[in-house]
Amino acid sequence: MIPQLIDRAQILNEHAEAEWFRPTIEALSRVVKISKKYEDGVEVDPALFENEYEQALFDKLEKLKFDYAGLTIIERLKAFADLRTTIDAYFDNTLVMSDNDELKNNRLALLFELASFIKEFAQMDEINVK
Repeated sequence: MIPQLIDRAQILNEHAEAEWFRPTIEALSRVVKISKKYEDGVEVDPALFENEYEQALFDKLEKLKFDYAGLTIIERLKAFADLRTTIDAYFDNTLVMSDNDELKNNRLALLFELASFIKEFAQMDEINVK
């Protein structure tokens, strides 16, 4: 486990100056932070999606779930970087903390699932990119 953490830290450091790095870390951090409001027991129900951005994020998450175990560390970072525009579009077009509890909990469940992969890779919300 320690060698993998060192490898991840090294890869993150090697890409820290890349143009895509900061906005990617910010998007992933936002997912992790908001997902902390998730309440156990709620599963994602695609039937509750109200817009294409929810569906798009769900579809990307499903692909990530399928691919993740077989990806190298660098491929995982690239997969997260590729998610950034989908995450940004999701937040730009979806009110996560809806007044409708069913919608809010479904949205938090989706973000929680994504956050579990993000946190397995690295504590993105702890990386200082300012």
